[in-house]
Amino acid sequence: MLLSTEAFVLKSQKYREADSLLTLYSRQYGKMSAIAKGSRKPKSKMLAGVQPFTHAEFSLYKGKNMYTVSQVEVRHSFYPLREDYYRLAFAAYSVELVMLEALEGQGNSDAFSNFGNTLTLMCREETKIDSLIRAFELKMLTSYGYQPNFISCSLCGSRLSDSMPFFSNSQGGLVCVSKDHGAKDVKPVSRQIVKLAQFYLQHDLKAAARLTVPEDINKELQQLIEGYIRYHFDYFAPKSLRHLPD
Repeated sequence: MLLSTEAFVLKSQKYREADSLLTLYSRQYGKMSAIAKGSRKPKSKMLAGVQPFTHAEFSLYKGKNMYTVSQVEVRHSFYPLREDYYRLAFAAYSVELVMLEALEGQGNSDAFSNFGNTLTLMCREETKIDSLIRAFELKMLTSYGYQPNFISCSLCGSRLSDSMPFFSNSQGGLVCVSKDHGAKDVKPVSRQIVKLAQFYLQHDLKAAARLTVPEDINKELQQLIEGYIRYHFDYFAPKSLRHLPD
């Protein structure tokens, strides 16, 4: 069976003498495994289409265990990401998030668009990368049904008061400080963090990419989101940001 799908290259591994083993991310089919035979030969027409981050139209044959790439038409290579180590690291981190959350054979149009828009914005010099990544994390969680609640108490539904709110990974977001709901993992979270998270959830990625956020506030939200991801996906230890300076 031959199918055509728009996809990003999440991962490209050397396979045999001149082939590439790919993990693709498709709007229609989610994660897909595919082999591109002969793609690493210097004169291969598929060489540009098997590079990480590449956005392309793929023609694929479905085999027993994986797809075989028959043709690639590149739409966007995102080459600027490879010229800046900092941006490259965060692009790789965004791939790790997609690999964690996306499912085999199940497309998600919103998540696919958010990923593409994030890579596009990362290529622009004026983009505030930290703000963009925080927004991307929250939007990806939302796309896959794990949006944290930053509006009201996740247990009783009451609106936030002016006092310091608390956050619970197990309860999916904010919880009241005035009532004992039995949540064991509550921790205080600043009002600044709540307002920033609300902004990211309510506005598009372009707005986030223009937002300058103090380093300490960004770090606090980063730690909160990473803890939330680890709780709901059991394990998350991204490798791409390990060598960046603190």
